[in-house]
Amino acid sequence: WSGTGVYTIPAAKLVGDKGFVYSMDVDPYAVEVLEKRCEKLGLKNVEIIFSDLETGLEKNSIDAILLHKPKDTEKLIKELKRVSKQGCVLSVMCKQNEEELKRFLHKHNFAFIDKVDGMLRFVYKK
Repeated sequence: WSGTGVYTIPAAKLVGDKGFVYSMDVDPYAVEVLEKRCEKLGLKNVEIIFSDLETGLEKNSIDAILLHKPKDTEKLIKELKRVSKQGCVLSVMCKQNEEELKRFLHKHNFAFIDKVDGMLRFVYKK
């Protein structure tokens, strides 16, 4: 979930005018706070999606995904696969068993790359 922008705002600054960041959360308070923070910072390259699973994004449209402690990977994986481009990098801040997550994502065509600063990184291979 996007929360109040701990990852969203740095990502938006990183990609700048040449990129776009989609941030998703189910908490209306977090969405409101993030909207206000983005507005205050003048970030025009962020779209906040108020949802738990359905993004409404186009198929094969995303280059990179960051998941912060995903709750229901079984339900989420279908949407991740739908929106991910070939070669999409998926980074996961994991709260569950890492080996179990690696096996699960491998089964869904996300190959483990490495672990950097507590983030597991995978690449999507259709």
